[in-house]
Amino acid sequence: MTISGTDERSLTGSFAGLRVLDFSTTIAGPHCTRMLADMGAEVIKIETEEGETMRTRPPVRNNCSTAFGQLNVGKNSLVLDLKSPKGMEAVRRLVATADVLVENFRPGVMRRLKLDYASLHDLNPKLVFCSISGYGQTGPSAPFRRRCISARPVRRASTSTSRCWSRC
Repeated sequence: MTISGTDERSLTGSFAGLRVLDFSTTIAGPHCTRMLADMGAEVIKIETEEGETMRTRPPVRNNCSTAFGQLNVGKNSLVLDLKSPKGMEAVRRLVATADVLVENFRPGVMRRLKLDYASLHDLNPKLVFCSISGYGQTGPSAPFRRRCISARPVRRASTSTSRCWSRC
């Protein structure tokens, strides 16, 4: 198929050969890594044994969340215990071969797990490390959860109406 004279295969495979480790959950991170997978990257989604919370979010069809499926199609999934030595060794082996790491834990979680950029840089100096958070990794607002309740005052301050206050 062509789009305006361009072969679509060259567009969707532009990231072929790129390995992405996806430690993200919910929407922002999985959406980012879904786009990388759509462009040909090998995306390895790291999950806990319980699985990501989005796996149970409605709408559900055939016992599977369609939202989770849409956000994670085209990815490989790997269950690891990030608090066990065996799980950490598996992560380190993956990091050594990865090009990109995407995470959206609360600020400080990757550092506590010794999976932050500073801890992984010597293992793979070329690793691109992407941290997604609601209010940044540092600064006075970093501890705020990125949930709707903490976003309300920010949205309220940025609008002259109160419609955002009651809707989330």
